[in-house]
Amino acid sequence: MAEAKPSPSDAETQALLDQGVGYHQAGRLEEAESTYRKILQTRPDHADANHLLGVIALQVSEFDVAIELISKAITANPDVADYHNNLGLCHANAGRSGDAEDHYRRALQLRPGYTDAENNLANALAELGRRREAEESYRRALELSPDFANGHYNLGNLVLADSRFDEAEKHYRRALELDPGFAEVHNNLGLMLHDQGRLIEAGASLREALALAPRAAEAHANLGAVLLAQGETNDAFQSYRTAVNCEPGNERFLAAWAGCLEAVSFTTIDDSLHADLLRALRLSTVSPKAICAAVISALSHHPEISALLAQPAAAMETAARLSGIPLLLRIMALSPIPDVAMERLLTDQRGLLVDAAASGDRCTEVLGFAAALALHGFTNEYAFTETVEEAAAVEQLADTVAERLQSGNDVPPAWIAILGAYRPLYGFEWADRLAKGRWPEEVAEVIRRQIEEVTDERSLRSEIASLTPIEDEISRAVRGQYEENPYPRWIKTTVCEEAWPVERVLQNIGIRMDWSVHPASENPEILIAGCGSGQHALDTATRFAGARVLAVDLSLSSLAYALRKTRELGVTNIDYGQADILELGGLDRQFHIIESMGVLHHLGDPLAGWRVLADLLAPGGLMKIGLYSDLARRSNDAAQALIAEKGYGKSREDIRRFRQEAMALAHDGDAAMAKVVDSADFYSLSECRDLLFHVQEHRFTLPEIETALETLGLEFLGFELSDRAVMGQFREQNPGPDAASSLPAWHQFETENPDTFAGMYQFWSRKV
Repeated sequence: MAEAKPSPSDAETQALLDQGVGYHQAGRLEEAESTYRKILQTRPDHADANHLLGVIALQVSEFDVAIELISKAITANPDVADYHNNLGLCHANAGRSGDAEDHYRRALQLRPGYTDAENNLANALAELGRRREAEESYRRALELSPDFANGHYNLGNLVLADSRFDEAEKHYRRALELDPGFAEVHNNLGLMLHDQGRLIEAGASLREALALAPRAAEAHANLGAVLLAQGETNDAFQSYRTAVNCEPGNERFLAAWAGCLEAVSFTTIDDSLHADLLRALRLSTVSPKAICAAVISALSHHPEISALLAQPAAAMETAARLSGIPLLLRIMALSPIPDVAMERLLTDQRGLLVDAAASGDRCTEVLGFAAALALHGFTNEYAFTETVEEAAAVEQLADTVAERLQSGNDVPPAWIAILGAYRPLYGFEWADRLAKGRWPEEVAEVIRRQIEEVTDERSLRSEIASLTPIEDEISRAVRGQYEENPYPRWIKTTVCEEAWPVERVLQNIGIRMDWSVHPASENPEILIAGCGSGQHALDTATRFAGARVLAVDLSLSSLAYALRKTRELGVTNIDYGQADILELGGLDRQFHIIESMGVLHHLGDPLAGWRVLADLLAPGGLMKIGLYSDLARRSNDAAQALIAEKGYGKSREDIRRFRQEAMALAHDGDAAMAKVVDSADFYSLSECRDLLFHVQEHRFTLPEIETALETLGLEFLGFELSDRAVMGQFREQNPGPDAASSLPAWHQFETENPDTFAGMYQFWSRKV
C-alpha cells in the first residue's frame, strides 16, 4: 500500500505563494498560475491562491472563471477588502455593474478610505447612469489620494460628458502632471480640445498619445477627425486607415475612415483596399453615394477594369470576368455611379447582354453581372441611353419570356436580370408570376427590388395620413414631379449608430451656444418639413436622443417609399403625413426642432412657407434650413439654357437625350457643362430632373438670408458642413471666436470661394 503524501506545512505553502506572487509581478503568468495550482492541489480552499488565480483570469479576460475563483476565496475568508474589490472588477468587466457596486461597497466597509475601491465604485455608478453619485465617489477618492492620476482622469471623463470643458481640462492636465506617460489622458484631452475647436492643441495632445502608444487605434481615429477638421484630407485618411489596421473589427473606425472618402481619389491601391471598401459598404452608418466616387477610383485600378476603360471590349467573357469583382457588383447594386467612363462601360456591356439574350443565349456565366446591372438600372431610374436596336432586342426578349411563362417552360434567370437592366419588372403584365417563382439569389434580389418592394409601397399609401389640403398651384405642380420621380431613389442610407442629446449633436457639428441659458429638450418634438423619400427623416430620428419625429411631404409616392424603408430599418419614432408646408399652420402644434432641407426654394413664395415654420417653432427652438446658393448655382445656368434652347421637356427620354449631349459637350471641353457632369446628381433621372428640370426654383444670397432671419425672429447659429475642410479654411481666414456665426463673414468667404455651397446652404438658427 502506498504511503499517503503529507500535506505541506504552512511555511512551505507560504513559500510557494511567495514564489507565485514573484512570477505574477514579473508578468510570468503561466508560471504564476502553475504555482498557485500546486497550492490548490493539496489545499483547494486556500483563499489567497484562489484569489490570485482569479486575478490572472481577470487579466486575460476570462471573467466567469475569475468570478468563480475569487468567490471561492471570499467563501474561505469573507473579510478581505481586496477580494471584494477584485470581484467587483470581474463583474464590471462582465457587464454586471450592479453586482460590481455591491462588492465595491463591501470592500469600503471592510477598509474605509480604500482609494481604488472608491474609484471603481464611481466607475460602476457612472456605468449605471447614476452620474451625481459617481461624481461624489470620484471626489471622495481624490480627497483620500489627491495625487491619484487615474482618479483625475476618470473625473475628467465624467464632467466632460456633461460638457463641463474647463473642469475636465483641469483634471486631465492634473493627471498628466502626476503621470506624463498616461496615454489615455492625452487621447481624451485631445478629443475634448477637438470638440472645442482648439484643433492645433488637439493635434499636439493626440500625437503625444500616439508617441506613448503607437498602436492606439482610438488615438489614430481621433487624430483623423482633427486633421479632417483642419482640411488635411489625405493625412486624415491615413490616420483613419491606421486605426482600421490596428483594430480591423472595429466598425466605428471603419465608418470614420469611410466618412473621409468623399474627397479622396485613389492613385494606387493595396491588397486590402477593395476588401475594406466592401466592408464599409455593408455598414449602416456609411452612405454608398457619399463614397461611390472613391470606390470607383479604386476600381479603376483593378486590372480587368483598367484594361476595359483603356480599350473597351464587347465580349461575353468580359461580362463574365466583371461578375467576379465583388466590389463592383456591390456599388452597382447600391448607388448611381458618378463617372462618365464607367457609365459608358456599363452601357456597352448591357447592350452586349441584351443582344445575346435576344438571340437565345442563356447567359449563365454572366448572371452576377447582369443582376447587378438590373439593380443599378432600377436605382438610377434607367438613366443610361439605349439604341433603337437595343430597344427592339428588349421587346423581343420580353416577348420570349412572356411566351415561356405562359407555356410553363423554364426561363433562364439571366434573361430576367437583363430585362430588369432596361425596364422595371413591375411594369410587365407577368410580373406576379416572377414573384411567385424560385430563382437564384441574384435574381431573387432583383425581383424583390423591382416587384415586391414596389407592391409594398403601393399598399402603404393608404396608411399615410393626409394632414392638410394641397391647393396651391405650384405645390400641386411640385407634387406631380415627385409623384413621377420620388426623390431620391435610394437603397441604403446612413443611420446614426448612437443617438445623442441635442446639445451634443450641435456641439459635434461646431454650433456653439450657451446651453445653460437655452437648455434643449430631452425629448424633442421634431418636424421634418419636406422629407422626400425618407433619408433626412431617418438621419434625424436616429441622431437625436429621445426624439419623436413628424415627417411630411407633398408626394404620396415619396412618403410610401420612406415608410417602407423606415420599417425595413426598424425605426419606430417617425410618423409620416402628406401635407403642404403652406397649410401646416393648422396643425396647432409646436416643435422643439424643425428641419426643412432643399424644400423652401421650391415654393412659390419661400418666405411665406418659412414664416409658417417659424410660427410652429417653440420659443428658443432650433431650426435647420437648406436653401440653394445663387452664387454656387450659377454653374447650372449654361445647362438650363441648353435645355431651353433645344426644347428638352421633362420626360425620361428628353432627360436621357440631354444627358448624352451634356456629356459630349463636356468631353469636347465645355467647362460649364463639365461642371454639371461632375455633379453626382447628374447620374440618376430623378436627381438630374431635380438638379436642372425642376418646375420651381429660387436661389438665395447670404445677405437675403440674413434679412429673412431678422424678419422671422430667428438668430443665425452657424452652418452644418459635410466638408470639414471648408470650416478649417474659413477659420484660418476668420480666427475670431464668433466668426462662424457671422453671416457677413461667410458672405465674404463665399464671394472668394463661389463653390463653397455647391450643394446648398445648410444652417441652424434659433427662435429668439
